[in-house]
Amino acid sequence: QRLQNYSQDLEHDVAKKTEELEHRYYHHPLTPLPNRNRLMEDIKMVGTVNIALFKLNKFKEFNDYFSEELGNIAIKEMAVFLKESTPETCSLYHINGDEFALLSNKVHVKEEFVEGIRGLQQRLNAKQFVYGEDIYYLMASVGVAYSSTNQLACADIALKEAKKHHTGISVYTPTMEMEKVYKSNLLCSKKLVHAINTDNIVPYYQVIVSLKDSSVPVRHEGLARMIEEDGTVTPPYQFLDIAKRLRLYPEVTRAMFYKVLETIQNENVAISINLSVDDMNNSEIVKMIINALSSYEYNHLITFEILETEAMNNYEDVQLFIDSVRSHGAKVAIDDFGSGYSNFSHILNMHVDYIKIDSSLISNVDTDKNSRLMVETIVKLAQQLGIETVAEFVSTEEIYNTVKELGVDWAEGYWLGIPGPFEKMLNNAA
Repeated sequence: QRLQNYSQDLEHDVAKKTEELEHRYYHHPLTPLPNRNRLMEDIKMVGTVNIALFKLNKFKEFNDYFSEELGNIAIKEMAVFLKESTPETCSLYHINGDEFALLSNKVHVKEEFVEGIRGLQQRLNAKQFVYGEDIYYLMASVGVAYSSTNQLACADIALKEAKKHHTGISVYTPTMEMEKVYKSNLLCSKKLVHAINTDNIVPYYQVIVSLKDSSVPVRHEGLARMIEEDGTVTPPYQFLDIAKRLRLYPEVTRAMFYKVLETIQNENVAISINLSVDDMNNSEIVKMIINALSSYEYNHLITFEILETEAMNNYEDVQLFIDSVRSHGAKVAIDDFGSGYSNFSHILNMHVDYIKIDSSLISNVDTDKNSRLMVETIVKLAQQLGIETVAEFVSTEEIYNTVKELGVDWAEGYWLGIPGPFEKMLNNAA
């Protein structure tokens, strides 16, 4: 009998603990409302829904000013107000911090749902909340969506639109292209992984010609391309951001680096390769580069183009990398110089061999006097420091003649040659 009683007590305790765990899994810890987990399961069960996301405006500032304790009290107050104001046809969820969701499966009254949400938002924004002797308001933005797929994501896109444009409320429409972007990113991710695994990240080469001496051999820049299964050549702006998000960017750099080295060795030509700040902050990439240079016989033909961005905030580390590769005989260029956030005092004090003047200045240097003045100033400063200049985006004969007149040393752009595989460039030259 004692054993039977013990077994029953144990079953009761297990059932109680299971119930507690289930409650925690499906409810927000700050309020008694269902949480995101319950919302996702309810959406999956219902299918096509009307959904609205409420999110407080500048809630971080509210917490910083009044304290996190009062912020939690404000969230509870908001939960009570929304619970009391939610129509019987809707379910309320507390999905994240200061974010709440209302769900309705009555899809045939979509317009009525939107107007009801708009009225609820107005009442929330107008309501006075009292705490002690203080009175405060909780202003919220709202994103509304009607969808059969990616329901919460669609509402979140609409919410971001409402906050971005300060409209208070925004209703998701296909023009926001969330689903299109989502599918495109997913497809590109798969293509990128396949390209890396099948060695189909390849360099296309663009010529860089001397403007001072036509007898000087042309140089080249290696530009990353992704070759898809059907042979489609994809430019870097379509996959580099995806590569960074998937943490595959080092693999792209690695593939490009070794293929450029191979071309230099086989063709005995000078080629530059792009490196980002992320590359120089990656110890494995830096180690790979230095190890390769230590045993390579053609370092004098390599130029590392460092992209100048706002992320370049540690110039000391960048200079260490520059000094290291130059000590092995390689050259260094600063890319996109003068693009709007250039720190001239830092960049010009770096020990670099080339400055590549940004396309935003070169593209209209033949017609815009301010661009012309800027290019002229950069050229003069570079000459005083013994640094050669390269004009990017030379797309017309007029631009070519202008940069040559201004004393630029090298030119690169579609007017001089379209990027392509090295073999194709040799055939065209022949």
